[in-house]
Amino acid sequence: MSPDRINKTENPVITLERGIINGFEKNITEQGSFPCFVYPARETSAQTADFAPKEIASSAIVLGTVLYKHPELEITKKISTFLQQHLGKDKTVAFFENLELLPPDTDTTAYVLSALYKAGAIEKNVLEEVAQKTLSNTNTDGVVEIYFKPSNKESKVDPVALANILYLINLSGVESNEQKQLQEKLVEQHLLSGEYLNGSRYYFSPEFFLYFLSRLIHDFPNEYAKWKSEVVIAITKRIGITEYPIDLAMRITSMRLLCLDNEIDKNNLVHLQDKNGNFPSDCIYKYGSKMGYFGSQTISNAFCVEALTVT
Repeated sequence: MSPDRINKTENPVITLERGIINGFEKNITEQGSFPCFVYPARETSAQTADFAPKEIASSAIVLGTVLYKHPELEITKKISTFLQQHLGKDKTVAFFENLELLPPDTDTTAYVLSALYKAGAIEKNVLEEVAQKTLSNTNTDGVVEIYFKPSNKESKVDPVALANILYLINLSGVESNEQKQLQEKLVEQHLLSGEYLNGSRYYFSPEFFLYFLSRLIHDFPNEYAKWKSEVVIAITKRIGITEYPIDLAMRITSMRLLCLDNEIDKNNLVHLQDKNGNFPSDCIYKYGSKMGYFGSQTISNAFCVEALTVT
């Protein structure tokens, strides 16, 4: 919805969110997924994209950023059902619908289950069970690996994924133990060392790591308030550095979660919105071992509307 057409008697935040949700309803498939694309580079506007294999991450992002707050909507129920249908018997899930492409992984599972739980679609005991399974899925150094064992896929580790995994573990209520503390230590080292500035295996932008840390600090302050000052410094240094829609959105959301304003990035993000209320396509994931960036306008819209409506 164009800002020029907003009813002045309505709350512009509610109007913006409603317009984006209407867009989700137009783009969602009958099954509950969204079109996603693979780009050769992040600069999506100048590249020719291929359709990505059918995946579930886009639906999880729409639910986890915006729709979990609206469990009464039919689209929320549709996405929740779609995601639940792709959970394995052990409640793990893969990035792609086709398990022959990639096996279930800890990162996607953590985000999907967290979103479903916040939407009221699954019970806490499911989180507890998978959190325990995840913490036991480690390499010889005790670090949680990406792919659940057994798998014929060489497994890797990713600090951004660890932040997602820690969110699930804390949401599940699993008591702190040596394994959890080790993951927290690794995430903290990644922050303090500045290595996050180089991106990670699957997440190429520093903003992604800082965004997921901000969620942890906001939702579990007793555990992670100790990281707040360092995260605030890190995000503040990056204000205005990049103008990709998801980068802008994540910096805005992160600072709002930490009780700070970011008017510079907010103004830049608002100016990217087109006359139909949409934001430019952008990417969030990349292949680990080859070129290819996953993104879409749906994913971009989800993070952008979260940023402009978060309280």
